[in-house]
Amino acid sequence: MHTEGRRWRPLEDTAIANHILREGSRNWGGLRRSQDYYLEGALLWLEAGQSYKFVAAASDSLGLAFREDGTTSDVVPGMAADKAGLAPGMKVEGVNGRKFSRERLQDAIADSVTKRQVEFLVLDGDTYRTFVVQYADGLKYRELTRDPNKPDLLMNILKPAAGAP
Repeated sequence: MHTEGRRWRPLEDTAIANHILREGSRNWGGLRRSQDYYLEGALLWLEAGQSYKFVAAASDSLGLAFREDGTTSDVVPGMAADKAGLAPGMKVEGVNGRKFSRERLQDAIADSVTKRQVEFLVLDGDTYRTFVVQYADGLKYRELTRDPNKPDLLMNILKPAAGAP
């Protein structure tokens, strides 16, 4: 069934107006939001996870952070992108000879294992420049490790509230 509710009513309303939505109504059903906060919440986390993977891959691998439009927002000193001369504020137009996109950047970083480099076409002011980033380690992601000297707060949150029957 097609519903238009998400176009005009935010997900937050399904939580705030929960008591109203439970009663239901046959009137204007296609224009009402359902109690879809569990499903939509999962989709929000999935989207956030994809964005994080992109940011983490570029940052942890090359030392670059990007805005949505492909402009570099940060360059980590001493990492591959910094050594190649990339700087914040440059607009990346292409990667490895193709138009820039998140997916193509991830592919280029993954391909660096065989190509031993990632090439960027950058608009710096009103000048196009090519930067060759010497990098051959593929995609890298942060790995979280627990500090054994601090309490394990996550396990306290996840433990069952009631004992087993």
